[in-house]
Amino acid sequence: RNLKIQLLQKQIEYIQAEKAKHSQEYEVSLKNLLSEDLILQIREMAHHGTSLSFTELTQLHALFREHLPHFEQTLRKLISMSDIEWHICMLLKISFTPGEISVLLNKTPGAISSARIRMYGKVFNEKGRTTDWDSFVNSL
Repeated sequence: RNLKIQLLQKQIEYIQAEKAKHSQEYEVSLKNLLSEDLILQIREMAHHGTSLSFTELTQLHALFREHLPHFEQTLRKLISMSDIEWHICMLLKISFTPGEISVLLNKTPGAISSARIRMYGKVFNEKGRTTDWDSFVNSL
C-alpha cells in the first residue's frame, strides 16, 4: 500500500511539474506576441482612432498562429465563429478594451458587446455577461 501511495505521489508531482512548464512556455509565448511590432502598431492605431485593414487583420492572425496556436484551435473546437467574432477574440486576448476593439474593427460598441454575449451563449448554453466572455477568452 505504501508503494502505491508513493507511486501516486510521484505521478502527481510529475503532472504538477508539466503544468508549471507549460504555463511558463505559454507566458513566454504571450509575452513574445505582445512585443511584436504589429501589436505595438495596432495599439497606436487604437489610440488614434484608426481601424484595421484586412491585411493587418491577416497579419495579426498569422502572429496568433505563430505564438499561440492552441488559442484558435481551442476556440474553434468549442464554437463556429465568424471572422468578426474571431477578430474580437484575438483583440481581447491581447488586452484591448471593447471600446478600442469597436474602433479597430469599425463596429459600434453595441455590436461588439452583442457578439461577446452571443459567443458566451454558444459555448455555455446560458446567458452571460460580456465580462464573462472576456474572462473565458483570457483563461485560454
